[in-house]
Amino acid sequence: MARTWALIVALAVCRPAAAGTPDNQSSVVFFDSAGGGAAFDFWGLFKRFRKSETPLPAAAPPGPVFRIVSWNLQTFGAHMKAARKEAAAAALAQIFSDPSAKVLAAQEIANERGAAAVQSMLDAGDSRWAKSFDDSEDGQDNGFFVKEGVHINCGRPLFGDRSLSRHPARFSHMRVGDFDFTLITVHLAYDKGQASSSAAELRQILDWLREHLAKPGADPDVIVLGDFNLPTRRGKAGSARGESGSWTAIEEVIEEYPLFRGGNLVALVDEPTSRFLGEAANNYDHLIVTGHLFHGAYVADSARRMPTELFKAIEAAHNVQVSDHYPISAEFRSSGPGADGRPIRPDGAGACAR
Repeated sequence: MARTWALIVALAVCRPAAAGTPDNQSSVVFFDSAGGGAAFDFWGLFKRFRKSETPLPAAAPPGPVFRIVSWNLQTFGAHMKAARKEAAAAALAQIFSDPSAKVLAAQEIANERGAAAVQSMLDAGDSRWAKSFDDSEDGQDNGFFVKEGVHINCGRPLFGDRSLSRHPARFSHMRVGDFDFTLITVHLAYDKGQASSSAAELRQILDWLREHLAKPGADPDVIVLGDFNLPTRRGKAGSARGESGSWTAIEEVIEEYPLFRGGNLVALVDEPTSRFLGEAANNYDHLIVTGHLFHGAYVADSARRMPTELFKAIEAAHNVQVSDHYPISAEFRSSGPGADGRPIRPDGAGACAR
């Protein structure tokens, strides 16, 4: 009798897979006393027995998320009317009422007075803010503002040579929780819409980035953000200048660098962000992240233009346009597993030693 049962089991295991059963899986059929059959998942049972009897630890839960905002404030601090200051304060209060919003990269700050005004508007909330800003002879400077809890390791102009960046690009190495990263804020030259000027300055930024990443132990998490005066390929199609054949897409410049091809540098915002006659017109403002960051701390699909309705309502209430750009933002995880499942942690020397 035992030999009979052994033969039945062997034949059942070796028979061709039934319709609807995967080719790599067979079902063993046990017969009950009434002659009926009940299918048994042999390979499922095999896999269960093959595993350790000790339960595997549960996957680590996602860590907390924080938001970085970038906004071209349009020569903020230069001959500003009271109504515009009030509208800007209301807009910043709305943006940063979200407790996860912890970093502001601002472009077109006219002077130290403008930087101080931005900081005081942010300080009017429940948190204190620090700034990283240098007032140059240019009237459209870039700066960072960070909420308490964000640590700035360093911050200064990206280039010593002013000819490389008309509106001086600025970098800072920061840490939020276990996540450290280099942030570069830019406002690329416009030159009455000449894309060649913007693309030339973008190449200077990419040259810097290539040199930084080539250093042993360099932090691979880098974000370049701000007003590029250039579109992405997808953003170009939806821009007012979309028909311009000479308008260079950001990806075209990135692909000139073998190091950055194949997703090693990713542009994330495709919506129109600059404004013409109060309406969104061109895809100018962007967040570009290194591949290591994109597959790690970046929260998928979080980079976008912020809701336009918020700003239109504030502007209508104050009868003034706050800025000729809409802000953009993106979310990042400050601890726990990244998108690739690896733990987020400090992983490089940063750019402070340059």
